[in-house]
Amino acid sequence: MRLDIIIDNKVVLEIKSVVDYKKLFEKQLYTYLRLTGCPIGYVVNFNEESLSKGIHTVYNPYAEESKNSQPP
Repeated sequence: MRLDIIIDNKVVLEIKSVVDYKKLFEKQLYTYLRLTGCPIGYVVNFNEESLSKGIHTVYNPYAEESKNSQPP
């Protein structure tokens, strides 16, 4: 396993282009977040009608910064 993109050691991007989105992608991203210590990550699926429907957010509850950046 390899993560796709890491930005400033704070954000992990997992890029997909699949017809059937699976929750497994979010579990994979969660593993990357735990291993890197990054507070937040996004699974971006480019095979959607609109890009906004293809973005899925995953938070790392063990990262210190994620507690401050999560919505209420």
